[in-house]
Amino acid sequence: EMNCPLELKNASVKVSWWNKELSKLKSEARRLFNRTRNINTPGTWERILCKDNNQQWGCLKLPCGRFTKSTEETLSHLMEVHFPEFQETLPVSVSRHRPRAAYKPRARSLAAKVVYPQAVEWAVGSFEPYKAPGPNGIQPILLQEGLKVMLGQLTKVFRASIALR
Repeated sequence: EMNCPLELKNASVKVSWWNKELSKLKSEARRLFNRTRNINTPGTWERILCKDNNQQWGCLKLPCGRFTKSTEETLSHLMEVHFPEFQETLPVSVSRHRPRAAYKPRARSLAAKVVYPQAVEWAVGSFEPYKAPGPNGIQPILLQEGLKVMLGQLTKVFRASIALR
């Protein structure tokens, strides 16, 4: 013990670069952090959402600097940003409806037997959640997390894809 005597370190050693302005900024940042932490509750969000400010919620700032004025303009801008290749109107050569002869009752009944909600749920659950997205750009985790909401629609899409082959 004589070779390495124990020494108490003085905890109040001041650094040369710390000043009163930094102390004020630190206390202000801490105050704002605590305020934010205490405000972030479900009740607070309910109060904010209940206020009648629906027009403010729909306004988006466009790249040109102005804000959207209608819900249609907002939706149009969101579609352009998130789905750049989306076309609002179909070309004249593309028909929305197929002739009735293309729908085969037998194919629809087969699709209904093969594709049912539990099978779709199992199939989506078998995906590795963080694998790379397919050609449609949808990551498997998005399907898995939203499955409860869109199970019926997915089942209909898969049945239609089998029936209309």
